[in-house]
Amino acid sequence: SSGINAEYGGHVLFGIVLFFILDRMLGEVVGYLTVLANTIDNFLHGLAIAMAFKVSRNTGWLTTAGILLHELPHEITDYAVLAQSGFTPHEAMLAQLWTCGAGMLGTIVGGLVENSFCCNAVVLPLTAGIFLYVSLTSLIPSLLHRPLTQTLLQLIIMTLGIALTYCAASH
Repeated sequence: SSGINAEYGGHVLFGIVLFFILDRMLGEVVGYLTVLANTIDNFLHGLAIAMAFKVSRNTGWLTTAGILLHELPHEITDYAVLAQSGFTPHEAMLAQLWTCGAGMLGTIVGGLVENSFCCNAVVLPLTAGIFLYVSLTSLIPSLLHRPLTQTLLQLIIMTLGIALTYCAASH
């Protein structure tokens, strides 16, 4: 059992390192490379959703909710980046629809994969690493520069989210 836990931890760390490398390589690049990075990201999200439902209904719904809460502001930001990169509003919208299609494709592929070990040991921990990377590099640093009242509200909301996740996962 501890070998499996170490393997999970390794995949979580790999997700963090992988997205650090991608962020450093693609973070300064705009336009089409942003679309490429978002396409890969959304494909992995779709894969994670499908795989999570294979673990359990609760895991599936928690993963879906987490991805939706992450993706809504992310997609709006990506649209703004594309618009600032010279995409017309129509082109930016089409590019965003393309990346959403990759998420649907990831869900279909994940639904067709028979090996649940791949799901439990690789995809879900890797996705957790990606979420941790985003949280540690984007969300938490932005909280450090807000007024104390906003920070306290965010802390309450984060604590509530952690508590709800724990409750849902333990049932």
